[in-house]
Amino acid sequence: MALLTWNPGMSVGVRVLDEDHKKLIAMINELHSGMLEGHSNDVVGGVLRRLASYTVEHFQREEKFFAETAYPGAAAHKREHEKLKTQVMAEIQKFQAGTTGLGMETLNFLRDWLKHHIQESDKAYSAHLNAHGVN
Repeated sequence: MALLTWNPGMSVGVRVLDEDHKKLIAMINELHSGMLEGHSNDVVGGVLRRLASYTVEHFQREEKFFAETAYPGAAAHKREHEKLKTQVMAEIQKFQAGTTGLGMETLNFLRDWLKHHIQESDKAYSAHLNAHGVN
């Protein structure tokens, strides 16, 4: 069973960003499945690193749109991105050091953060980006 499921209500009205969000959700679900199926730390760690890397790529894409359209909420949105990157990197470092395994607490945090971020923060830029031709 998926930890998080994409639904049309999550759309931010920008195709490429919706596709990014779908990929991020799929990676969180892949982490969840890997844990439930008892995959090795190498496999789970690889998925976690891919998730972190793709998250950074997605954030850069959003921030590029913000710069191109002079999005007024860009600074606050970028602070949210930076905070998550710091938190995820700390989790990856603990995981790689063997001081902690990847647990449901971390997965639930990622799920809840992504869901909230899409439905609250990302939805806030939809009208602005669409009004500037970013669809």
